[in-house]
Amino acid sequence: MKTGIFAIGLMLSLAGCGEASAPAQVAPPVAPAQEAQDAAPTTWNMQDADGITNGNLAIAAAMLMQGDELPADKPSLAAAMKTPWNYYGKRVCFPAVVGKVDEMPPGSDMAKALGGAAGEIVAVGDGENIIDMIVIGGTGDIEPGRKLNMCGLLAGKTEVPNAVGGTFTHLVMVGKLK
Repeated sequence: MKTGIFAIGLMLSLAGCGEASAPAQVAPPVAPAQEAQDAAPTTWNMQDADGITNGNLAIAAAMLMQGDELPADKPSLAAAMKTPWNYYGKRVCFPAVVGKVDEMPPGSDMAKALGGAAGEIVAVGDGENIIDMIVIGGTGDIEPGRKLNMCGLLAGKTEVPNAVGGTFTHLVMVGKLK
């Protein structure tokens, strides 16, 4: 069910406050990936740490889809969990063990917004910290139990309900597999 929450958060970010109204003027057709880049704000939200609601998913996705070389940083996973805003706009990597992998249907709004294919990987890293990454281009041959170096751009962190009550804090990222 987490994929649904992520998908809603990213789609609201990419759509610009969740409004799905048609433009007032007729414009030439634009590829969905280009729409995501054009709709994404250009300033990281440093006030709302929630990676689902703060709009930073759209910024991170647009930056990665542009394909530019991004500055890298090497924070510990604990530091990134504590202050993700210190690493916005910088490529970070964390070793982790994959717990869950989901692919988004190719015709879904999420996949279209991310260039045609997208997925989600939830993994556990150092200190039992949870990383939740939207993967542009899909998850490929990644399976649960695999050790993976999760690289991408941070969007924040979010609280996710667990099955027995309470919540877990997830670090929210957007990335691409090589």
